[in-house]
This record gives sequence, C-alpha cells and structure tokens, in this order.
Amino acid sequence: QNLPGTGRIVAYTPTERQQNIEAPIDGRIIKWGVREGSRVQPGDLIVELSDNDPSLMVRLREERDAVRERLEAARARVSSLDDRIASLSGSRNAAIAAASARSRMARDRLDAATQGLAASEATQRTAQLNLERQQALYEKGLSSTRALELADLEAVRTRTEVDRSRAALSAARSEYSALRSDQARITTDAHALLEDA
Repeated sequence: QNLPGTGRIVAYTPTERQQNIEAPIDGRIIKWGVREGSRVQPGDLIVELSDNDPSLMVRLREERDAVRERLEAARARVSSLDDRIASLSGSRNAAIAAASARSRMARDRLDAATQGLAASEATQRTAQLNLERQQALYEKGLSSTRALELADLEAVRTRTEVDRSRAALSAARSEYSALRSDQARITTDAHALLEDA
C-alpha cells in the first residue's frame, strides 16, 4: 500500500528488520565506513576488511593464470584436431579414390578374363570340330596320321587354354571381391578416424 504524506519516516522495530551485508571473502574488520543511521549510496565504502589469508589474491591470480594456460592449451588442441580432421579428410578421399581405382582395374581384369574364357572356349570348339573332321577323314583314308595327331594336339592345347582361362577368371573374381571388401574397409576405417578426431 502507498500513502502520501509529509514528515519523518521511522522503521517499525528497526532491530527486527536488519539487512545482511555479505563480503566475497572472509576477513577481519579494520575500519567501518558507516555508523548506525548513515545514508549509503551504491558504491559507498561500508567496511574495510583484512583478509584472513594474506596470500589469497596471489593464489587467485595464480589459479586464474593456470586456467588461462589450460584454456590456451585447449584452444591449441582444438586447432590441432581441426588440422588433423582436414588432413584425415583429404587422406580419406585419396584412399577411397585409390581403392575405387583398384576395384575398377580388378573389374576390367575380370571382364578381360571373361572375354578370354569365351575366346578360349570358341577356339576349343573349333579345335574339337577339326579333330572330329580329321578322324572321319583318317578313317576313310583321306587324311594322314600326322594331320590327325596335329588336330588332337590342338584339341588338347585348347582344352588346357580353357582351363587356364577359367583359373584366370576365378582369380580375377576373387581379386575383385577382395578389392571391393578392401574399399569398404578403407571407407569405414577413414570414417572411424574422422569420428574419433
């Protein structure tokens, strides 16, 4: 409630309406700047305290300096980690590109091995047809033993070539699969290193 009026204002039971003043440090009172009933404004000296620990300010400065040093060290670490992340990112991109190129080369070798097998099988079919023709001619007496032997030798050679082409195709498939797995591993490892950083 507000009441207008003139005169002197006196607090009712002032001893029961005490206001506490707190200091940021513990200490002993050296000098009072006010006395009971004094008017105070913000910033007025109320009391001068002597610190119980005279080296408190020195210790607080040292603690502040230590915190500043830790902060600078943390900033340097952040900068170092940022550089590491950039380096790992570039390394990851290069490693993934290299693994991808190796996979493409393995895929090309796989395609070449597939085509080589198809060519070997076609050569084998031709050699087998020639052998059968030479056998029929030999049985009729129209071809020499030498021509039959050469046709048989060619059929054996082409069968060997087909087996070699199949082995090369199998090796190319295994290499392609291994390089694809390696590419996935490189991608995962690089991602893990980046996440760690």
